[in-house]
Amino acid sequence: MIGIEGAIAISKNTTWKNLTTLNLSSNHIGDKGVSAISKNTTWTNLTTLDLSINSIRDEGAVAISKNTNWANLTTLNQRQNEILHEGAIAISKNTTWTKLATLDLHFNDIFDKGARAISKNTTWANLTTLKLSSNKIGTEGAAALSKNTTWIKLTTLSLSNNELGAEGVDALNKNTTWINLTTLNLSSNKIGAEGVATLSKNSTWINLTTLNLSFNMISAEGAAALSKNINWKNLTILYLVHTKLGAEGADALSKNTTWTKLTTLDLADNEIGDKGAAALSKNTTWVDLSQIIKQ
Repeated sequence: MIGIEGAIAISKNTTWKNLTTLNLSSNHIGDKGVSAISKNTTWTNLTTLDLSINSIRDEGAVAISKNTNWANLTTLNQRQNEILHEGAIAISKNTTWTKLATLDLHFNDIFDKGARAISKNTTWANLTTLKLSSNKIGTEGAAALSKNTTWIKLTTLSLSNNELGAEGVDALNKNTTWINLTTLNLSSNKIGAEGVATLSKNSTWINLTTLNLSFNMISAEGAAALSKNINWKNLTILYLVHTKLGAEGADALSKNTTWTKLTTLDLADNEIGDKGAAALSKNTTWVDLSQIIKQ
């Protein structure tokens, strides 16, 4: 609870020349507090800055985007604030953070305009983790992101709860730049069986290890399409919580012979019953499976 005045006081520090990590999350510093912090010229070695849950709006996002001193910044967390598309646009124009590896903006409201602006950034060539869940980016936002050709090092992409739909997944699927992607979160996006069928044919994300498709109502039809995937040979964790699979969907999944490294399969709240469980037990490919959640 340091508030605006506390943030302003901290920003005036000229002693901590070796500061690398600053966590100011949940402190109600608001736009004025962030503006003050962004003007500090002493912390040139700063690598990690956490400003999550601080009631930051576009004004604060614009202020921090103008920072030219944190050339070593690798992690910026602005999760769960009140940043709209104008703030996202401003952040996307920063050309100082060339070492940025992690950008967390989930639980804001950047919409498709914000996603489009971020996708056009050509400075973050070292970006490995991008979290944009719960931002209402929609189909158009997903389409914009898919056109990015800069983030060749991207390993983690979180886009849950963004109203992507099957069309949005189809757009994402066309990206051929993210060849190093290992973690993809598309939960709660209404992608349905159609979206899963498109996703399962992806041949770019061959390094994918974790896939979250929970709360998407993919049904048995989607499970059947997913089970036919032959490219994700490194998949270790698959989340399919509350996706309306039923026994038929479980049976379809059990026929997959590609995911030989699968260790965790989460099928909670799918009503697969004894028949579905029996079908899963007959799979002889998932030899490393140590955790299956099916209640």
